[in-house]
Amino acid sequence: MTRPVLIGIGGHVIAALVEQLGAVPGLADAVELHLSPEMPGGRPRAAVEVLGRAVVVLAEIGVMDAAERAALGPDCAVIVLPRLEFASLWPQMAAHPARGADVPEVAAPFGDRIALGVVRAGARRAAYDAVALDRLVDLDRMHAFEAREMFRREEGCDIRVAGFVLSRFRAERLFYSAVHPAGALLEQVMAQLLGHPAIRALAAAPFDGLLRAVVPGLAGVFADAQAPVLPGVAAHFGLAWWSPGLQYRQGAVARDGAGWVDWHLRASEITTVVPPSDAVEPATLLYPAVQVTRVAPFFATAIDPGIARHGAELLSADSGHYAAAAVLLTMLDEAIILGAEGAVRQRDEILPDMIAGVRINAAAFLGFGPGWVDDPHGMIGIVPRLVVYARLRRHDAGLKLLLTPAMTATRLMREMLALLGIGGSDVIELADGMVCCARLGLAGPFDRNAISPFSHAAAQALASLVPLGPEGPRLLYLRSSVTAGRVANDEEVAHVLARRGYSVVDVDRTSLAERIGLLRSASGLVAAQGPALAELVFCPPGAAVLELVGPANPQTLFWSLASCAGLRYGYVVGEAVGAAGWDGDYVVPAAMLDHAAGVMAQGS
Repeated sequence: MTRPVLIGIGGHVIAALVEQLGAVPGLADAVELHLSPEMPGGRPRAAVEVLGRAVVVLAEIGVMDAAERAALGPDCAVIVLPRLEFASLWPQMAAHPARGADVPEVAAPFGDRIALGVVRAGARRAAYDAVALDRLVDLDRMHAFEAREMFRREEGCDIRVAGFVLSRFRAERLFYSAVHPAGALLEQVMAQLLGHPAIRALAAAPFDGLLRAVVPGLAGVFADAQAPVLPGVAAHFGLAWWSPGLQYRQGAVARDGAGWVDWHLRASEITTVVPPSDAVEPATLLYPAVQVTRVAPFFATAIDPGIARHGAELLSADSGHYAAAAVLLTMLDEAIILGAEGAVRQRDEILPDMIAGVRINAAAFLGFGPGWVDDPHGMIGIVPRLVVYARLRRHDAGLKLLLTPAMTATRLMREMLALLGIGGSDVIELADGMVCCARLGLAGPFDRNAISPFSHAAAQALASLVPLGPEGPRLLYLRSSVTAGRVANDEEVAHVLARRGYSVVDVDRTSLAERIGLLRSASGLVAAQGPALAELVFCPPGAAVLELVGPANPQTLFWSLASCAGLRYGYVVGEAVGAAGWDGDYVVPAAMLDHAAGVMAQGS
């Protein structure tokens, strides 16, 4: 007998809430708990069979796509939650580019741009302490922006906590980092969830008893993902809960704020994988440094730099070219991998208190590097490393490949490894924490902002392993559950392109090898910005690619990738729609798309 389902659709906060709901008396007996989580490379669409049995959906706003909503039963309750973010207390964190002249930079959780700037200037701790916060950022202006953003993100949501956060953040610790809520805030969210009629119908016990059962587990949910609050920030906002000796935990390590500053100063020296001058063996040049000229777009629509995060990059006079660094292969003895980020040091460069207890004695090769989470479909830095490893293994059959568990869990990674003939016994999964390798191979750097043509060459090496079959459709519309929900008129887009002779390729329902076989002979490719668009690297030289993108997110990444691949490139900026505003779903104007498709055909 099939059971009803409660499913969470969204990021890490949704996943945590669903897990904590499992402690609600009687609820886990009444329903199955499921997740459709956001992961590196995108979120897989929830199974239709699971959605059909759902009686409650917890969904972050803007995450569910139209097909998922259509699969729900008529009596299913959808409880919409905002993204819980609060950047005001972390102005020093590594930042995304500013979204227009009047919008300050928004912090990310664990980087430290002061430390990065200090290290690049060749200075140390005294220089860090000398940075004046009022010169770094206007805290009041940043906070005013964050307050507006919190209320904007709650438009159309059933759960709302912006007022609670803004009135209580000085008295209580509500966030561990800019994107990790603490127990006190999660308790407020959980209280609203447990009071929702759809949840109450599944758990009949008194409300107070339900909440008491869940609260003890909330404090520890993100307790290992804390970012330090600078003394100047604490003083500016008058944080009653802050003290100089407050411990901040990241993973298994806890340090006070000063300790984390020292750590960040050391870690900031490893922003890319660059072989040290005293490497055991000279670095092997895989691809030289080169000036890349981006192709002139065959079609481009207006970008509003006031709301486009990276719009200035595309509109600047220098957008037509960039410098790509040389790609090097190096073998190091006694190398330390600094956790799942992929940064590397040699043992004699690490302070004694940082030396890892985990050791790998076999010769190994690092299959990822800093920034791998932001590598769309792995085509920029992961695929090149996999190809280098596969070639090295021809000469050393015992060479191990180091990957993270999050990477090996994805279907795409499993398919890439299978194509390259890399088996499970060849792979060692790295958990969080530092690992010492007796001998470690590195390839890099790979920079998403200055993509090397080597990334394209590696993707073509992967593609060459797929036999050429009968010629298929020459014009392709590539779509997946990761992007289809963002294109609010996806069906209309498919219809417009079908009239132009395009075939729809569903990434979720085809294998990587099947898609490569189609793309290798494609003359035109249309896809929304997202991981699937990175598969343009499998198209033959001279093919045309058209990127569909929302008004907040035009960027140079796929333009660069298309230029390295020798493709014609264009883009269409859609129009904002829905409660999520300019940063949510968007509509691609049908007439504009039809015209762009016609321009593509003229050059084929």
